[in-house]
Amino acid sequence: MTQGKRGESKLGKPLRISVFLYNAFIVVCLAIWSIAFFNSLQMIGRPFAGFRFEPTLTISAANDGSWSGIKAGFQQYDRIISVGGKKLASPDELKEIVRNSKIGDSLAFEAMREGKSKPLQIVVPIQTFTFVDFAKSFLPLFVIGILHLVVGAVAFWLKPKNTTARAHLMMTGITALYCVLSNDYDSAMWFTRLYLFAVIALGSSFIHLGLVFPEPQEWIKKRPSLQFLVYLPVLLLLPVWEATFQPLGLNANKYFELHFLFQNIAALWTIVGLAGLVGCVVSVLVRGKRPILKQQAKIALLGAAAAYLPGVLFWMVPYLFGVNLDSSGLLVNVLFACFVFFPLSIAYAIIRHKLFDIDVVINRTMVYTIITAVLSCAYLLIAAGLRVLLGLLLGRPHGGSFENIMVAENLIATAVVAIAFSPLRSRIQLFVDKLFFRNKYNFRQVISHFNVTARATIDIAGMIDTYSDLVEQNLHPKHLSIFVRDSQSNALRLHKMTGLPLFRDDVSIPLNSDEIKELLNAGKVAFKPKHSETASLSKMDSLGINLCLPLEIGGEILGLVNFGEKMSELDYTNEDRELLQNMALQLTNSVRVAEMTKNLVQKERLDQELETARAIQASMLPEKAPEICGLEVVGSSESALETGGDYYDFIRLDENRIAVAVGDVAGKGVNAAMIMAMTKSCLYNQIHSNHEVVPMMEALNGMITEAISMQKQRRTTFIYAIIDGKQRTMTYACAGHQPPHYFNSAKGLCESLPIPGSYPLGVRANAKYKEVTVPLNPGDVLVFYTDGVTEALDPAGNNFYRIEEINEEEVEIDLLRETIEKNKDLSVAEIKLAIRRNIEEFVDGGPQTDDITMVVVKVGE
Repeated sequence: MTQGKRGESKLGKPLRISVFLYNAFIVVCLAIWSIAFFNSLQMIGRPFAGFRFEPTLTISAANDGSWSGIKAGFQQYDRIISVGGKKLASPDELKEIVRNSKIGDSLAFEAMREGKSKPLQIVVPIQTFTFVDFAKSFLPLFVIGILHLVVGAVAFWLKPKNTTARAHLMMTGITALYCVLSNDYDSAMWFTRLYLFAVIALGSSFIHLGLVFPEPQEWIKKRPSLQFLVYLPVLLLLPVWEATFQPLGLNANKYFELHFLFQNIAALWTIVGLAGLVGCVVSVLVRGKRPILKQQAKIALLGAAAAYLPGVLFWMVPYLFGVNLDSSGLLVNVLFACFVFFPLSIAYAIIRHKLFDIDVVINRTMVYTIITAVLSCAYLLIAAGLRVLLGLLLGRPHGGSFENIMVAENLIATAVVAIAFSPLRSRIQLFVDKLFFRNKYNFRQVISHFNVTARATIDIAGMIDTYSDLVEQNLHPKHLSIFVRDSQSNALRLHKMTGLPLFRDDVSIPLNSDEIKELLNAGKVAFKPKHSETASLSKMDSLGINLCLPLEIGGEILGLVNFGEKMSELDYTNEDRELLQNMALQLTNSVRVAEMTKNLVQKERLDQELETARAIQASMLPEKAPEICGLEVVGSSESALETGGDYYDFIRLDENRIAVAVGDVAGKGVNAAMIMAMTKSCLYNQIHSNHEVVPMMEALNGMITEAISMQKQRRTTFIYAIIDGKQRTMTYACAGHQPPHYFNSAKGLCESLPIPGSYPLGVRANAKYKEVTVPLNPGDVLVFYTDGVTEALDPAGNNFYRIEEINEEEVEIDLLRETIEKNKDLSVAEIKLAIRRNIEEFVDGGPQTDDITMVVVKVGE
């Protein structure tokens, strides 16, 4: 293991050359920063024109509103033509005039302003450039620049072979140059042509970082050299810009306007580059395969937005739309100060999420060494202070006794410091250990605490919360996820996750998968997923899972606990594993108890719900049939083991007419029973306003649709009929329900009635219903029913009503029709009883799977 790491640390010759070049880039950037910073300092205390100007004698955008030139009327991008009547050709001429002027002298400037046809006459008094001016106008950009350079350099030095670290260095280095050279460009003007490079290369560096952040694109991994194609626009545009650029004013510069055209192109390229960087980061955020990459993308996206969007809006909009923005140097520098958010966000990602794949970005051992050194310095400082105090009290005699006194002072001071620090040493060590997640834990105390909690808790959620809290407090894993068996989905489902979000919330492991078999083989022992033979478990290693611990009992897997690496960067020790396995054993027992308790509670709740539903259903049904002239009526409904939503009713309209309603609500239990109650209530309300068939169906449909939000729960098949015993007619409408079986006594057989089909109640708010009127004869029989009758099953799985293929022909087998025809001469109660008896004989002792509801009507002689 050690030899492999040493081998990896050795750099090949090409790599050493590239590392040297990147280091040279850092040195050059630092040198330029130093020179530009020194040049800016030289301005303090000297005559100042009251404004900053560019090599083209154009007023800079970075001017403070308190300066004399800006107060006198200069605006950014004004173009100076002359001063004191003398036409200016170069910025050196203006510098010389200002340098030779005295504080308080006034200079008469002539300048052109965009949109104005005539030159402007502006008189500006010479002022002194103070340290405050330097701090407000120049210092922020120098600080921002050096911060970018330092962050990029540190990341590169920590991982010089990493592609992302190098691209990050290019971006931060070029950004640093841009900030520093922005100061130089309109002051000392030592690096004007290098400034052009920084301006045009900024966009390319953004795209470069986007292509390799947080890890290189696949095509870059295959061909690393292709990443540098983003700098091709720099190679194409920069030579032309450099060739045509002249540090001269409007009077002497024939390429004056061309320079500003190139500036606009560079500004546009910067916008494109920034958009490319943001687009790449968003792509990782949306399509990233690993959660840690998405986390890094979130941080970088927020940092980039906070850093560069204000600058883009302030600098690029004027270029693109030709708008001049009045601004002070302070405002400009505040906008530049926003740039620091991006390297800070990258630094946070480095420390918090190991960006650039740095094993330990700020090496914990190094930090320990620094803290130890700080404590040692504290010892020395206190000892030195005591020596000085003793020296003042005892004096410092000359001669041979001097050395003896010095020795005594050292001994006393060291003893005092040792005594003072001894009580604090353990507390300081504890603080340091907690700071870097290396605190020790008491094995027995943790186990005892967890066992006490387990005995007092039967709620699985509370038990898992206690488990995760103890693990995080004592072992500090970067990730902890706990999967628990879910009986409904027959899989291990994610119950809780803390730390890095390595899994989606809907992730699961089927109980019949190879992964479960491997967990069974592991038993109660923690194992590393990288040694796994199954796909899902081995994939956990690439996600960042360090240990997997099955929750196994009696040959069953009740759950799985996954641990990421420790925040201390240390491996899990044997003691750590023993602690986790002991706690897992108690957690497994708690999960088992919680499962059993949950099943018992669910059974009791279900029994109570079914009893409630049966009570509601029974209360909704009529106690007896009304007496109607010329009609016999009877009805019944028998609940299955699971209460459904069958409903029937008959309502006396007058002495000759009766309204019959039969319905079947989708679903079972209390919900179905409540919809039955709503339907009955609406039915009775509508009877009093308009009992006719179509208005009744539309009213019922509207009520159910409006009152119940979920369509699946409100779906109700329904039939409503008005039977007139005197006129001997039946008018009915169906909502997804079958019409009644009709025995026509005149023909001596059952015949099919028309089905005025429409959607079940609650499916469509604007459903239309049609009514059908059927003439009746004396002795006719009508049997209304729900599907519990026709779908009753015999032991062979055949329905009471079915279609069979016999001799290649489809034959209808309707046992309900046969029963009616055989018992047509009996009373309605006897006909109903005959139907129920035939169903029982048909199912031959099998269970009743659905409610059986019937209403039987017979027309009198």
